[in-house]
Amino acid sequence: MNNQLPYQDKDGNMIADEVEITPALLPNSIAACIIPKPKEKTRTVFIGNVIPFFRGKGDLTIICGNCFLPLACNISEGQLQNIVIKCPNCDKYNDIQ
Repeated sequence: MNNQLPYQDKDGNMIADEVEITPALLPNSIAACIIPKPKEKTRTVFIGNVIPFFRGKGDLTIICGNCFLPLACNISEGQLQNIVIKCPNCDKYNDIQ
């Protein structure tokens, strides 16, 4: 598992070639639950390479339940519901309730 990824600031500017990602670096973070790949047309699944997938103005970060990659940053509790995010780092499916 590769937990070292390029890191960008909120404007998309590269600020480091690689950052070791650990839960300790992410205050107010919640790890998503890892699930098997959902059957087609049963869930909304976000797939992509730009991280995080979502940004807001809250104080919560949702991280991959497997590799701790930030999937949604600065969101408010309950802002994202009933979606699945496929982690671009480890390819695991993260259930966001």
